[in-house]
Amino acid sequence: VLCAVKTDENGNEKVEFIDPPADAKPGDRVIGEGLDGDPWTPNQIDKQKAFETIAANLLVDDNGIAKWSNYRLVTKDGSLLTAPTIRNGIMR
Repeated sequence: VLCAVKTDENGNEKVEFIDPPADAKPGDRVIGEGLDGDPWTPNQIDKQKAFETIAANLLVDDNGIAKWSNYRLVTKDGSLLTAPTIRNGIMR
């Protein structure tokens, strides 16, 4: 589960789930648009601390599109992941 987060001028956080595409199914792979490769095994993810490594570069742009390091996050058919209302936020 990914969430978009935006902090207002008073330090209050608004948090909302990132929406998968309407046609996405549980277990569909999410990748950075234009990137490819085989998914890591659970053991590789634990040893490489994969989420900790990529988390610093997860964001929501000014159109609400979920991104990692300037790559839009998409499913295998190219459908975008989006935040319903948060713009220019981070993801957790």
